[in-house]
Amino acid sequence: MPDKPLIAITGASSGIGEAVARAFSRAGHPLLLIARRLDRLEALGLPNALLKKADVRDRAALAAAVGEAEARFGPVDMMFANAGIARLGDIARQAPEEWDEMIDINTKGAMNSVHAVLSGMIGRKHGTLVMMSSIAGRKVYPDHTVYCGTKFFVHAVSESLREYLAPHDVRVIVVSPRHYRYGSAGSCEGRDDARQLQGEQSGDRRRHFRRRRRRSHPRRLSAAAASDRPGNRHHADPTEILTQRSRRRRDGRPERRME
Repeated sequence: MPDKPLIAITGASSGIGEAVARAFSRAGHPLLLIARRLDRLEALGLPNALLKKADVRDRAALAAAVGEAEARFGPVDMMFANAGIARLGDIARQAPEEWDEMIDINTKGAMNSVHAVLSGMIGRKHGTLVMMSSIAGRKVYPDHTVYCGTKFFVHAVSESLREYLAPHDVRVIVVSPRHYRYGSAGSCEGRDDARQLQGEQSGDRRRHFRRRRRRSHPRRLSAAAASDRPGNRHHADPTEILTQRSRRRRDGRPERRME
């Protein structure tokens, strides 16, 4: 078994999921990487990683992937429920099938990811659930109606899980970034959706959207998640999720709740 614990990441083929996978790999952790695009996972070229093609809507496939990874690397110490999608549009004109896709992936997919590791973490009285939400889980935006609803769901479920799991020493952390582009073409705040929104919005809103899009380019987000420079104001090494916890436990200090 590896010296460091197993990290599981859904939606690991691009964007924040990819950056977090690279950071934990660099820190020496074995990985379970799950995504629908196996070729993108293979292109990462990360060592000591089990790559599984699976859709988070498939509860049995997630459970099977976790079981295979734990047999190889030991128990999952952190599950990053990162997979998600956004289909933005005028709610009166948007196809209901797009609502279904967002609800199934962003809400049921998150719960399926939790379910795959929850019993084991409770039994071991140890583990961390990292739930990918969004600033849209705290504030509503035009043309984000159903997407906001799915992210409010993630926040509510996470708060309930945090209370439920506290006696079992299992932590729940919510990550709520602002706008960024997902890696898959035509999804989330991708180029096609951005152009459509820009065509519908006023000049001021178009300029605001473009500024936010530049600030939130995946390369910048990857640099923020994977940076090794502690002095960098964008520094956010996700491996600190585990190492800080270990130090606080060793020193007998109470853990800080993060969100």
